[in-house]
Amino acid sequence: MQQATKPSKSTAGTTDPDSLLTDFDLYLFNEGTHVRVYEKLGAHLTKVDGKAGAAFAVWAPNADAVSVIGEFNKWDPAAAPLHPRGSSGIWQGFVPGVRQGTLYKYSIKPRFSKTRIDKADPFGFAAGVVRRGGQVVQNDSGGTPERDERQKGRGCNDDARNT
Repeated sequence: MQQATKPSKSTAGTTDPDSLLTDFDLYLFNEGTHVRVYEKLGAHLTKVDGKAGAAFAVWAPNADAVSVIGEFNKWDPAAAPLHPRGSSGIWQGFVPGVRQGTLYKYSIKPRFSKTRIDKADPFGFAAGVVRRGGQVVQNDSGGTPERDERQKGRGCNDDARNT
């Protein structure tokens, strides 16, 4: 196992503009002390270069290739490949056009196998049970952006589920 080294302050930011993970996040993750990794791994709705979509990240340390498959790309493993983030075992990427409520999975090509494996997202905020199964892209609070805005005006917290 490789020893994690703490990044200097000059490299504590993200080296990838599409990533939610900073170098410090990777340091904490590799050290096993990242207490909010759910904010970084999984699917997170965001915008990159003005395009709405979802940032995906998953830990697959023994993978040769990882991609996101789902309704948005007709479950094609070649359509949305992720890229590894250094030697952390984390694979990440941004997929434009993905919206809340979209079904997805990770398609993983293990290092010593020719067969790809489709896996659910262990950090998914919601799951679907429609033909292919999979996770459902969901904003982090579990609600809709419109409901979240209404609740902000009411002074409701993220755990309140009454609308």
